[in-house]
Amino acid sequence: MDSLQNDELSLLILLAGQGALQHALKTSTARLAKQLGVSQQTASRWLAQLSARGLVERKFGQVRLTPTAGEALAALRTQLEAA
Repeated sequence: MDSLQNDELSLLILLAGQGALQHALKTSTARLAKQLGVSQQTASRWLAQLSARGLVERKFGQVRLTPTAGEALAALRTQLEAA
């Protein structure tokens, strides 16, 4: 997998922290945008990018991180612990 951009990583960490690795999270791009301090359009674009990379599944106002996202976050954690 290609390297994650800072914006994608911020969104993945936020979603993981809210439990989106374990279950579908009911949220909106407006809510995510507020939490990230960006516009709704930016949050929507970031979600679309993550979805295109196979890291996020979106259905009917719900977001869930894929196993691939979990693996990427685990790899990042390992790198940080080694640093």
